[in-house]
Amino acid sequence: MARELTAAGFRFELREITPHVVEACRADSPRRRAVIAASAPLPARLFLRRELANYAAIEGSEKFHHFESGQRRYHLTAARPA
Repeated sequence: MARELTAAGFRFELREITPHVVEACRADSPRRRAVIAASAPLPARLFLRRELANYAAIEGSEKFHHFESGQRRYHLTAARPA
């Protein structure tokens, strides 16, 4: 991606923001749990509990763990004309 942006005449900045994503997911987990509890149909909550938590990256989920351990990363990219 860096090569393509530079070749297209852009300057760019790429920053890893994974630690911020982890903290945001941790802080927002109670709200996400509440949204799932209030919005998802009962059968989905019963049978897809783990999948819903993983989709929402709720603390304790596999996706959250991947962010926390660095297995999964989140980046922010900003490009400007050179």
